Amino acid sequence: MNSAAKVVETCECGVARVPAHRLLLASRCGFFDASLRFGLGEQRSLVIHLGIVEDLGVWRPGEDPRPGMEAFRSLLRFLYTSQTEHVKAEHALDVLALLANDFLQLPDALLLQRACEEALTGEMGLDTAAAVASRAHQLEHPEAEALAVDSLAAVLMKSPQPAGAVRRAAAGLPRAAAAELMER
Repeated sequence: MNSAAKVVETCECGVARVPAHRLLLASRCGFFDASLRFGLGEQRSLVIHLGIVEDLGVWRPGEDPRPGMEAFRSLLRFLYTSQTEHVKAEHALDVLALLANDFLQLPDALLLQRACEEALTGEMGLDTAAAVASRAHQLEHPEAEALAVDSLAAVLMKSPQPAGAVRRAAAGLPRAAAAELMER
């Protein structure tokens, strides 16, 4: 196997590693291409350090790395397949954060961005809408927060929900989102 086809341990979220093929990463993403060509540490260790996940707020030390990992896995799946049907509302905001300002230099980023936006405008369940509202608040994405609150309101109006489920969902909401929901 030549070095271009080697698997690269792609470090993401500061604590987790996701395997990917260096040839595919370099061919589909300008950021990975530059890191693998010019990053001496990446060339020697076969690990690409993604400090961007911290810079963008997708993950911070001490936080649960799973949401960031899911977002990065979604990004990798897109890089491998150019498909977007796997994009879910739960990680769409984090994927959008990774796409911000064209840092990754994906030629077809607009396709993935649209899929994320569609996931956020689609119908969400109670827990998903609450999690998206909270995540949108953390990532300072007011449009997505409003969409999630709209979805929460729709779910609550459509069918009765168990009190415990509503309390659990409301507990994670930012104050402004909870207040907006109460006004409806």
